[in-house]
Amino acid sequence: VLPMAASSPAIASPDVGAELALLGTTSPSLPAFRASVLERLRSVVPFDAAIFHALSPRVPLGTGATLGLDLEALAASVPGWDEVAVTLGRLRDLANADLVATDRAAFPLGSTHRAHFDRIVGKPFRARALVAVHLVVRGSVRAAVLLMRRRDPPFSDGEVALLKRLAPTLALADAAQSALDDAPTASTPVRLICTDQRLTPRQREIVEHVAFGHTNEAIAK
Repeated sequence: VLPMAASSPAIASPDVGAELALLGTTSPSLPAFRASVLERLRSVVPFDAAIFHALSPRVPLGTGATLGLDLEALAASVPGWDEVAVTLGRLRDLANADLVATDRAAFPLGSTHRAHFDRIVGKPFRARALVAVHLVVRGSVRAAVLLMRRRDPPFSDGEVALLKRLAPTLALADAAQSALDDAPTASTPVRLICTDQRLTPRQREIVEHVAFGHTNEAIAK
C-alpha cells in the first residue's frame, strides 16, 4: 500500500494489503475469507454495515459475508437485486470504470437519482453513505464489497484511494477462494461491445447500453 496523506487510516496500518493477501492463503473457506476481509477493512475504513458477495440473486447468500445487516431483511431483498442494479446503474458504471465508487459521486444530493438511491438503499438499510468496490478479474466483476455508513461523514477521497489500491489484491484472493471452494459464482463484464456491423455505430452504442440494463432515461442522457 502506498503512503497516503497524514489524515488517512492507511498510515496506521501500512501492511493491510499484505494482511489481506495472507487471508487469501490461510482462510478455510470463501465465506470465512470474506468475513475476515470485512473485519480487517473496518479497522482502516470505518463503516457500520457491509456485504461482500457476488451480488447476484443467482448466487446463494451463504457464499458471502455481512456485518451490521439484518440477515432476514437482506435475504428478503435478494429477488429484487437485478432491479436494484438497473436503478443504481450509475454507481455500477463508475465502479466498473474505476474499481471504487461512492454514492455521492453517482447520485448527487438533491437529484432524482439520489431519491431512487435513498428509496432503495438508504431507507431500507439506513445508509447515509455507501462505497462500492468491484473485484475485477479478466475484465469481469466477480464480486463486490459494499460498505455503508449510517451517519456522516461520507467516505473520503483518501479512503476511496486506499480501497482502490486494495481492490486488485482482494479480487485475486477472492477468485482463488471461490475456485478452491468450487463455489457458485456470477460475473458481469466491465464493458460490453456490440460488433454487429449491420448496425450503425450509434445503434451499436445503444445496444450496449440496453445489454447493460440501463434505463431508457439513462440511455437518453
